[in-house]
Amino acid sequence: MSQPIRGCQVLAVLLLTSVLVGFPLKIKASSLVNFNQIEGALKSGKFEQANQETLKAVLSMEETANKEGQFPCNDLQTLEQLWQKYTQGVYGFKAQAEIWDRVNQQEKEKNQQQQYWIGDVVNRFCQELGWISCGVVYGEINFKLSAQKGYLPTTILSLADNGYNQQGNWKSNQETFSSDDWLFLELNPGMVESLAGVMEDFYQQVQQCKL
Repeated sequence: MSQPIRGCQVLAVLLLTSVLVGFPLKIKASSLVNFNQIEGALKSGKFEQANQETLKAVLSMEETANKEGQFPCNDLQTLEQLWQKYTQGVYGFKAQAEIWDRVNQQEKEKNQQQQYWIGDVVNRFCQELGWISCGVVYGEINFKLSAQKGYLPTTILSLADNGYNQQGNWKSNQETFSSDDWLFLELNPGMVESLAGVMEDFYQQVQQCKL
């Protein structure tokens, strides 16, 4: 009896996936985010552009939250829905938040008899996402639909390292940009806890917005 039930479950998942991919999202107008631009990039598979535009959007949301004392969850939810739809659920902030929470809990349980250090959570989290312990060189980022679940967007690394400026462009001391010279983050012991704090705050916000 278990095989027919399992078959029905698989069919239900396939049907749900086809619905998510095949039908347009009802995008609410936003004064903060150009969702049409992000959707266009995702729809055409331009994940590098979508990644950069997503950072611009989150920076605007963070600025609004700092000014008004309330995070614009509707915009974050729409952003997540776009990534979910056009990557078939592979990429998005929800997947990252789930991995962060799981790794954090596992490290706390493992270290009940020892000193718990958030840096271990950061390293494991980044490794599971394929971010090479958070030391990701821009030219090595995989902007294709073939990386680990939650690999994109890489917004949190830029929020932590401030690797982008406020316009969402990569920082560089060179007049001519070279992707090989753009770094997301170079970890050192003094930066780990700061990075962890940014990650913890952001993924708590993701959970509060119920993505």
